[in-house]
Amino acid sequence: MRLRAPFRLIAIRLLPLLLAATFGVAPAFGAGFGFIRQRPDMVSAVARPSHTMVRPGDAFTVQLQFRIKAGAWFYGPKPGGKIVPAQPATLKTPAGTLFTFGTPKWPKTVVHTTDLGGETDHHNVWMGTQTITIPVKANKNAPKKPYPMTVTLEGQVCTTSVCIPTKTPATFTVTVGGALVPNKAKFPPFPTAAVSEGGGDDSGTPMAALTPSAEGIAPPASLNAPGADPPNALADKSNAPGAGKSNALAAFDVRKHAQADAPKTSWLLVLFGAFIGGLIMNVMPCVLPVVPVKVYTFLDHARQDHSKAVRLALAFAAGVISVFLLLGAVMASARGLWGAQFQHPAFVTTLGAVMFLMALWLMGAFTLSLPQAVAGAKVSAGDYAGSFGMGALATVLATPCSGPFLGGAIAWAATQSPPVILLTFATVGVGMAFPYVLLVTQPRLLKRLPKPGPWMETWKQAMGLVMFGVTVYFFSLLPAESHVPFLVFLLTLGAGAWVLYQGGGLTASRRSRGLATLAAVALALIGGRIAYSPRSSAAPFETAAPVAAGGLEWTPYRVETLNRWLSSGQTVVVEWTADWCPNCKYIENTVYRQGRVVTRLKQGVRLMRADLTRSSPDAESLLQRLGGQSIPFSAVFLSTDPAHPVILRDVYTADSLIAALDGKASVARR
Repeated sequence: MRLRAPFRLIAIRLLPLLLAATFGVAPAFGAGFGFIRQRPDMVSAVARPSHTMVRPGDAFTVQLQFRIKAGAWFYGPKPGGKIVPAQPATLKTPAGTLFTFGTPKWPKTVVHTTDLGGETDHHNVWMGTQTITIPVKANKNAPKKPYPMTVTLEGQVCTTSVCIPTKTPATFTVTVGGALVPNKAKFPPFPTAAVSEGGGDDSGTPMAALTPSAEGIAPPASLNAPGADPPNALADKSNAPGAGKSNALAAFDVRKHAQADAPKTSWLLVLFGAFIGGLIMNVMPCVLPVVPVKVYTFLDHARQDHSKAVRLALAFAAGVISVFLLLGAVMASARGLWGAQFQHPAFVTTLGAVMFLMALWLMGAFTLSLPQAVAGAKVSAGDYAGSFGMGALATVLATPCSGPFLGGAIAWAATQSPPVILLTFATVGVGMAFPYVLLVTQPRLLKRLPKPGPWMETWKQAMGLVMFGVTVYFFSLLPAESHVPFLVFLLTLGAGAWVLYQGGGLTASRRSRGLATLAAVALALIGGRIAYSPRSSAAPFETAAPVAAGGLEWTPYRVETLNRWLSSGQTVVVEWTADWCPNCKYIENTVYRQGRVVTRLKQGVRLMRADLTRSSPDAESLLQRLGGQSIPFSAVFLSTDPAHPVILRDVYTADSLIAALDGKASVARR
C-alpha cells in the first residue's frame, strides 16, 4: 500500500471511535489540567444540611456558605462583561450517590466595574459572605447509615492585582434513618488559610497584565507573624552549623526570602531563542515517532501536485502553531506549568489510545482505501484536516520535552503581558513547523529523497512498531491502579477498529456500515468507561522515604525540610523532575550519575528531588517563584547566599552544575 496517507478517512471513519473514547476525559479534566487550586486564603466554604437525619425518599436542603477575602470579588454564574472574559461560577455535587441534587439557588450578585485604563467593563460578582441553597432528595432505596458528601464551588476570584481560578470544597454528613431530624447546629467555622495549596498570598494571574505576582508564593500569614520562627526553623539554633550567622539566615523561609534573578535580555533575542527552541523540538524523543508519518505523506503528494503539498505543509504548520497559541493562552490566564497535562492519567490514557490506533493502522491491522473519485481529487478538506490534526498531535506530544532555549524563553514570557506571551509561543510554533514547510517548498531538497517503492511499506510498518513503543511509554506513566483499565481500553479500541473495518467497508451496505459503527462506538464506550472511571484515577502521589540513585541519596521535596537545611547554613541542590519528562531522565543519567559530580555532591551538599509526575502544588509554587515554567530545572542554594540560588534549566551539563556548586555563578547561571 502506498503511504498516500488516508488521514481524511481516519478522521471521518474513526472519528466516532475517538469521540467515544474521550467521553470520559471531560470530567477528569474539569479542573483545567490542575490549574484550578484550593485557595482558602482567598475563598473558603462550609456546608450545613437542613436535617441531620432523613428517611428514604425525604427531601431536604444543603446550604453552602462561602467567604470571599476582603477586597476581592468572585464572579457569579452569569458573569457578563464585554471586554474581559470571566470564568462563571459552577457547583459540583456528588455523582453516582443515593441522593439527587437539584438546581442550586444562587445568591444575588452585584455589579463590579473594572477600570481598564480608559475603558470600563462590568461584571456580576459576589463579595463578602454568601450562601447557596441546594435542594436534595434521598433515594427511596437508600440503606440506613451515615453518608458523608462534598459539594465544590468552582470559579474565579480576583483582587485589584490578580485573578485566580479556584475550587472550594465543603463536606457535610447526612444520616438516612427512621426519622426526620432537623439540624439545629450553626454553620461550622471556616477553614483557615494554613491548608492552602501552594501558599497563602495573592499569587496568580494579574488582572491587568496577567503576569506573575512579584512576591510569588508566600507562606500563610499565621506562619509569618512578627517575631515568630518559620514552621521548620531549628528548635535549637545554638547547635546549628550556621549558628554564627545572622538571625535572618536562622529564620530563612524559602517561600518568602528566596528569589531568582529576572531574565534581562532583548525581546528580539528571546524570540530568536524561542524560534531555535521550537526548531530543536523536532529532534526531541517526544516528537520523533509521529512526525515522519505525516512528513512522508505530503512529500508523496509533492511528487504529484507540488502546490497541494505546500498547502498541506502549511496546514500542518497551522496545527502546530494553533496548539502553541492555546498553550500560551493557558500560560497567560493560569500560569500553568509546561507539560503539566501529563500529570493527569486521563490525558495520558487518551494519548496512549491515539498512539495505539495509529500503530494498528501503520502495521496494517486495518486498511482504509479511497474510492477513485476521492483519490483523484486535487482538493480535499479531509487532507487539510488530517495535516492540521497531525501538527496539533505532534505539538501535544512535544510538551513533555523542554529543550535548549525553550525553558528560558517560556520563563521570560511568563513575566510579560498576554500579547507578548502569545507572540513568544507562536514563535516557538513557527520554529517547530519551519523545517517541514521549507522541505516541501524546495524542489532541490525533494529530489534528494528516495523514490517511492516497496521500502515505504516496510518503513510504514517499522513506524507502527515505534508507535507501539510510544504506547508502552504512556503505559509506564500511569499509576499502577490504571494499568489494567488502560489495557482493557486498548483491547476494546482494537476490537472496535476491526469491527468498523470488517463490517463498514466502502462496498458494504448502509445498514452494515451503521451497525458496524454502532458496535465500534459501543466497544469504545465500554473501554472508556473502565479506563476513565474514578476507581482507576491516580492516588495522591507522595513518597516520604529518601531515594538512592547513582550513588546519591535524594530526599523527597518538603518545604519544611528545605527550610531547616537552609536555616542551618547548608548547601542544597533541589531538582525538579517527572516520569513524563524524557529530558529530566537524560539529565539524571548524564549529569547526576557522573563520577566527578557524585564526588562533588558528597562533599557536604544536601540533595532534594521535587517529583512532578503528579501534581505537587508546593513544589510547583517554588518552581514558579524561582522563574521556572518548565522542567528539567534545578536550583543550587549555596550556604553563603541561599536567597539567590543558581538556576540550571533545560538540558544542562555537569560542568554547569559543578560551577554552580563552586560559586561560579557567572558561568553556571542560565
